[in-house]
Amino acid sequence: MPRGSKAALMTFADKTQTRAALSADFSPIRDWLNGEASRHPELLKGKTALYGAILTAVKALEPADPGDAIYVITDAGENASEARASAVEKALGTSRIRLFAVILTDRPLTTPEEQEGWAKITDMSRDSGGFATGLDAKNVFQYESPRSWRYVYDDQAKSHDDQNNPGLRHGRIGGTVSAAS
Repeated sequence: MPRGSKAALMTFADKTQTRAALSADFSPIRDWLNGEASRHPELLKGKTALYGAILTAVKALEPADPGDAIYVITDAGENASEARASAVEKALGTSRIRLFAVILTDRPLTTPEEQEGWAKITDMSRDSGGFATGLDAKNVFQYESPRSWRYVYDDQAKSHDDQNNPGLRHGRIGGTVSAAS
């Protein structure tokens, strides 16, 4: 990320937890991602408040600056938010914050909740100027370090920006991270 950029790290299941506040100091993010708490994806199960997490990230970036983005890693299921998709769409549109989503799957999307979630998060990402992509969750967790995720974002975000937003600089990033099944 360019010098002076800021990042935050949040995790979510039924509620959002800020693991590292928005800051230009990335060491709290590295510490959490390399720490014991991030090494147990089997603990990331249960209800998912995806829309609430995205709204929390939007609020953390207020006031939004050009180039602000939210990166979300999720299974795209939504079954615990008090927030509605329309509220997320409005917040992203008003703030002009881009949403980038990596949707983790380890099996076909079988429930209506997962199918609807995939479509919704893909539409929200596209409409905000971002994009969504899918990854096989079993392969993601075979990486030795969660830092490998960053390379997925860097390559795809650069490709997306070069094609769709020439000259757009990346700004602060509010990260929302989840891997739930």
